Amino acid sequence: MSATSNFYDISSAIRQRLTANWTTTPILYENLDESLIKTDGEMPTAFVVCEIICFDNQPADIGSPDTPLYRTEGTIRLHILTPGNRGDGTGLEYADTLAAIFRGKSFSGVICSGAGLRGGGEKADPAGNYWRMVVGVDFHYDKVFNVA
Repeated sequence: MSATSNFYDISSAIRQRLTANWTTTPILYENLDESLIKTDGEMPTAFVVCEIICFDNQPADIGSPDTPLYRTEGTIRLHILTPGNRGDGTGLEYADTLAAIFRGKSFSGVICSGAGLRGGGEKADPAGNYWRMVVGVDFHYDKVFNVA
């Protein structure tokens, strides 16, 4: 990407880390057709949806007026979908493992802090085929931009 890339770099780094460290279930990334995770024409028994949200991109130091350092803050939301009506045990095990992939880790300029359950605990579809819980991991990413 170009020298002004920011959101692309963040998303790429997070996706690469998740893909390299999570092989337990298929992963669905934003704006991809869910048919990409079907196995033999059927939806898998469990899968993870990765959502990357960048909240803010503000100057992080005074620095040079032409090349200021900007900090992007955001969160990674990992939606864990497991079979419905079977309890939350598998989802919680997956949540612990997914949290450990990112909690306190630094990679490709992305610096992660804590991880926690940030939502879900509910049916993910009207038929109750999937139960959803969400692991959230906060991060920040610093980048110098040439604004001259």
